[in-house]
Amino acid sequence: MEHSGMATVTELDVLRGVVRFSRHPEAELGLWPGSLPHRALCPFPSALPQVLGTLEQVPPSPSEYTAEILFLPLASPEQDRFIREVNASLLELGWRRPESLWPPHHTGGFLSLLQAEWPAPEELPSPPDPPMTLLHDASKMVASWDVRFAGSEQPELYLSLTLQAGHAYDHSTRQNRAARMPELPALVPPAGWSVEVLGGGGSGNQRGSNSASLALLRGEGQTGMLHDQYADQLPSAGWQERGRTGVPELWTSLWRTPEGDLGLLSLAQREEKLWQAHLNLSRLNGAGQQEAGASWFSF
Repeated sequence: MEHSGMATVTELDVLRGVVRFSRHPEAELGLWPGSLPHRALCPFPSALPQVLGTLEQVPPSPSEYTAEILFLPLASPEQDRFIREVNASLLELGWRRPESLWPPHHTGGFLSLLQAEWPAPEELPSPPDPPMTLLHDASKMVASWDVRFAGSEQPELYLSLTLQAGHAYDHSTRQNRAARMPELPALVPPAGWSVEVLGGGGSGNQRGSNSASLALLRGEGQTGMLHDQYADQLPSAGWQERGRTGVPELWTSLWRTPEGDLGLLSLAQREEKLWQAHLNLSRLNGAGQQEAGASWFSF
């Protein structure tokens, strides 16, 4: 096709233009028919089966590198076998399966007497097999599969394997950072008291993380006595008391955990026979750093 004052434009030129505007306009773009990436920034097999070709982008910043490897279509029952075969090649080169997205079940914070007797829930389902994502930590790269179906009577499968650096790797490992959020010990109320849980959970960013539990307590007693009932349970979780202070309607104590986390236990009387309890545990990452950031996980 020709236009006045323009050189001949090919379908390949159009494809290059679309790709540039959809991703990184300043990247060096490589289209490699029947071939794997030429400039992969991570250990990668020298050959794989059924390769249709590769679209590779190498921006000025290595953290924005991407490569999409396209494979020839497969019959629908073959995708798991094929993905396992390719994954095995990557695992031999130091890639790894992601860890579970969620930490093991843990019940913490203020519990009612009934909750304290509940059995632990069943384990969360196992991650998918074969895994659709692999990680390479040394190069901070992610390899992720995409599967598309085409056709109705005899559908075919189109598979692609995308390599991404930088932010994609950070995103894929954030849940693992969240799993290292400090865990609150489970605290049960004195006999005869009722507990209404108002909330709990945690949040954090690269600088640190925080876990909290908030509850209303109803019963007969005094603030200091109620505080002592809960404080006496913390040493069994490894917490060490660093001090306490109080007035008739408010008692607060300061604690340290074996990991160096800072804990606060507070009991405040709201009205007759009604108290508010707050347990907080905070953790700082990278001692001495002053960087602040927006929260990137919360439960």
